[in-house]
Amino acid sequence: MINESRLEGKAEGKIQMLKELVKDGTLSVVSAAAKVNMTAEQFKKELDKEV
Repeated sequence: MINESRLEGKAEGKIQMLKELVKDGTLSVVSAAAKVNMTAEQFKKELDKEV
């Protein structure tokens, strides 16, 4: 249970970091999406979500 929560937190943190890198132009949407096993479209939806 605790381990699951920890993994979810890490995944959310990774996505948040990648979102910031995409927003500042350091990383492309396609590259960021690949790092979290998403399509570019899925990652774009994540970009639109509020933090």
